[in-house]
Amino acid sequence: MRYDPSTLAGEASECCGGSWSLGNEVERSPALRTLVVEDDRAVRDVLTEVLELRGHPVTAVGDAESGLAAWEAAPFPLVLLDWMLPGMDGPELCRRLRESHAGDAAHVLMVTSRSERDALAEALRAGANDYLAKPFDIDDLDVRLYVAEQHVIDLARRKDLEAALEYQALHDGLTALPNRTLLRDRLGQAIGLARRGHGTLALLLIDLDRFKDVNDTLGHAGGDEILQQVAGRLQAVLRASDTVARLGGDEFAVVLPQVDEAGAEATAQKLRQAFAERFVVADRHLTIGASVGVAVWPIDGEDMDTLLQAADTAMYQHKRGSRSVTY
Repeated sequence: MRYDPSTLAGEASECCGGSWSLGNEVERSPALRTLVVEDDRAVRDVLTEVLELRGHPVTAVGDAESGLAAWEAAPFPLVLLDWMLPGMDGPELCRRLRESHAGDAAHVLMVTSRSERDALAEALRAGANDYLAKPFDIDDLDVRLYVAEQHVIDLARRKDLEAALEYQALHDGLTALPNRTLLRDRLGQAIGLARRGHGTLALLLIDLDRFKDVNDTLGHAGGDEILQQVAGRLQAVLRASDTVARLGGDEFAVVLPQVDEAGAEATAQKLRQAFAERFVVADRHLTIGASVGVAVWPIDGEDMDTLLQAADTAMYQHKRGSRSVTY
């Protein structure tokens, strides 16, 4: 069924609501915010109606500049572009979208009267994912939209998987705190900011006292629960701008941006006080101490490794006088 501007909207409503539609034979996709950029009002209206019948909220505009402005306000996962537009043409707009934020997460369908082979190649080089020649059949459009929907879903799943893998690579699996890798990144950033702003920062290393005795008495499951409770208490003491990380075992670290020596000691004291309340695991009440080592940039070291070594040395000096676990 080829479009006729005088009857197209009614036919789109009839066809897309019919049982023949590919979108009705399979599970419908989630609603996808869609941008339509088409200067022909009749075509723009039918594209909008078809998309809305498929459940997608549509922003429809008549020129590339308006389309770009709508995209910059909030990128769209699905974009339908005409080729011949007033001012900037469709391929140039497609290139602009691809170069912008979230441009790699969108499916772009070029809809145009140009059907020659070179035009198809140019559209793909500009970043379009697919191409639909005018005049088009409504069923062809429906199939193209189904393919676009599945591609957008696949892109979102891949992005979610990449984000999950990145999170796992940078966070401790037990406590969900940043791990050693992310700590070094945050510490490096804090040192860079302090150096540029002639400021200071502090690094605190925290080690639980005789934690092996806890594991031997309660088992590793009990020890894991203690570590999770410790993570929660440390986070409750610190500012949103601070970073608390689990380095492994029973060792934690804290980066305190824009904190001098006095502020670092005050925070260290708050962290020690966080251990004053007994921990409860499997109906057992435990008092567990913690040794805290403090190092201040640039007094105790001007590079990351020197600062970590200084905090580690200070922590073990403190640990020599604090070695109790009470059940």
